[in-house]
This record gives sequence, C-alpha cells and structure tokens, in this order.
Amino acid sequence: MEIFLSLDGWLSILKGAFAGFLGFCGGAIVAGGYIALVVKVGIITRMSARTKTASYSRWYEDMLVCGAVLGSLYSIFRWRLPGKWLFLVPYGFFAGIFAGCLAIALAEIVNAFPIFSRRIRLKQGLSWILTALALGKLMGTLLQLVILA
Repeated sequence: MEIFLSLDGWLSILKGAFAGFLGFCGGAIVAGGYIALVVKVGIITRMSARTKTASYSRWYEDMLVCGAVLGSLYSIFRWRLPGKWLFLVPYGFFAGIFAGCLAIALAEIVNAFPIFSRRIRLKQGLSWILTALALGKLMGTLLQLVILA
C-alpha cells in the first residue's frame, strides 16, 4: 500500500526544512561571531599567557567551541539532566570567571578605566573602584538568584 503526500503535505515539509536550514545558518553565524569576538579580544591568549599554559591554548579554544555548541543544543532541546543541582555551583563559578574575564578584556581594549580616571582626575583608589564594581555585580546576582527567584 503506497501513501502519497498531497501538495499541501510536500509544501509543509519544504517549509519546515527551509525554516530548519535558516535556523541552522543563523545559529552558525551568531556562534562564529561570538567566537571571533572572544578570540579577537584575546581572552584565551591572555589567560594562557598569565597561567603559563600557552601549550594548551588550542585545547582552550576547542572547549570554548564545545561549550557554545552544547549551550545552543541545550537551549533548543531543553534536556532533563538528573542531579543538575550538583552542576549549578561549578557552572556559576566558571561562568562568572568567564564573564569577568570578558568584561575586563573589553574594558582593557577600549581603555575605559584609564580614560575614566583621567576625566574625573582620580589619582588613587582605582583598585577600590574596581573591587566595588565586582562586589556590586556579585551582590546583584545573589539578590536575583536568592531573593527574587
């Protein structure tokens, strides 16, 4: 017994395939732009130079790509992970380190802090201001996760 699809069935399949193709291409473009930004900012090379692990920089780049791919797949399929609460604290810790490194690297590139300190004629205390910014970010995140969640 042969089953033939009607014209509407074929059009529906083509629409779905085209939408999937466009979604894949859009995701690939965004992921490529994200990785290009991180490489251009120089987070990987700077962190591997500071930790004296430059021989592992290729591995760091591969893990960055794997994290971007797995994060994208998770956001699409919403996998149910058993014991996911066990991974929440380490994930938050490492995501915070990465976000801090990205923010500092971007600020370093545009020289935001030196320009800001010259404009307000700040002679001392820049390290205190940076510490206060970091603690404010930490407190805001904790407020959002613990109290407002």
